[in-house]
Amino acid sequence: MTMAIKVGDLYEQDVTIELLAKWFYCRYCKGIKECHKKPHRRGYWWLGLLSANGKKYLIVDGNGEAEGLSLLGLLNELFDTSGKQIGKRKFLNAIGIVSYTTVGGWSTIYPLPTVYEINTEVEEKINKIRENEEYKLSEDDFIYIMKNLFPLKILKILGKAINLNDFKFSKEYIYLTPLLKAYRRSRTISLPFYEFKIEEISNSFTSKLTYNGNPIMFMRKRLNYDISYDIDTKTTKIEDYETHTTIELLSRELYYEIRCYDRYGVGITRINKSGQIKNLGKFNKERFLQTIGNYAIFKTERKLDPERITKVTKINGLEIIGKNIEIIQERIAGEYSDVYLYYIQSNGEEIGEKVLLVDEETLETIIIFPNCQPNNMIELFPLF
Repeated sequence: MTMAIKVGDLYEQDVTIELLAKWFYCRYCKGIKECHKKPHRRGYWWLGLLSANGKKYLIVDGNGEAEGLSLLGLLNELFDTSGKQIGKRKFLNAIGIVSYTTVGGWSTIYPLPTVYEINTEVEEKINKIRENEEYKLSEDDFIYIMKNLFPLKILKILGKAINLNDFKFSKEYIYLTPLLKAYRRSRTISLPFYEFKIEEISNSFTSKLTYNGNPIMFMRKRLNYDISYDIDTKTTKIEDYETHTTIELLSRELYYEIRCYDRYGVGITRINKSGQIKNLGKFNKERFLQTIGNYAIFKTERKLDPERITKVTKINGLEIIGKNIEIIQERIAGEYSDVYLYYIQSNGEEIGEKVLLVDEETLETIIIFPNCQPNNMIELFPLF
């Protein structure tokens, strides 16, 4: 089986990538196909040859780590350098690759991918590598690299060697890597709230969430979007399990609220019915519970300073309905003005006893107690 494929055209000339060698390490598996999706500590690196515009470039890419990285010695041989030894780091001066070894003896290399123009002498050395059984590629290796490692990095690899504005992917390569179909695609997806749409950007891995044509946020383009709608809560949900990102669109009487949950927290944006967009900030998603009116509600276990708190009977803009509750106001000195945080504590012991929060403007109601808080207390943060 040939290990080369035409990836596209540049100025009516073929641009090809040939896979030359691979290096795989796992304590338990013999090959990448066997190890794929298993929770093993492993490393997988490969060398490729990019031919474009009459020039040839060596590609070094991969990920993971290994106990003893012989690939580093291979690269040293290619560029006639033994590297500089500085502590536990080695530098390949020619192509700028760094290796790092942990105290436990696991090694990795970075930054990747690296694309480096080579001469005939280096190319001849590369051809000798293919004869080494340790680095020989199998059909499974070729398919794994093309389908799993290549699609998300191909633009970065090509961009280091050619002008992408004049480049066109070949049909053969697009069909081999389905994600590139999404890269080429340009379409508009209407969401259950018709003012909102997902608009894909052609020749890009990016799409954007728009409101009446105005961009709200940028998203990763998907082959298929996982979209659901809850009619009871009037909530549209867009999920991306691969990047652990969830976007929720909530319809309220006076505004739309957009919540973006990712690994860094939950970002909240509001759009009123006249189309004004306001970013309300990013919050701790582990503590965040809900929003009502102009407040965000959080779980809290904070120990309050008696000198900074006062007990009040009302929170501006909210009506509180329930028995055995205590409202605490805390004054926090801000950069420009003081901020007041509110805490609601329920001491109710009756089974089924509820405490409600009601937005005085929209009469939107949510149940805040009973809940599972250790101290049965929540924190209210003013959004604006």
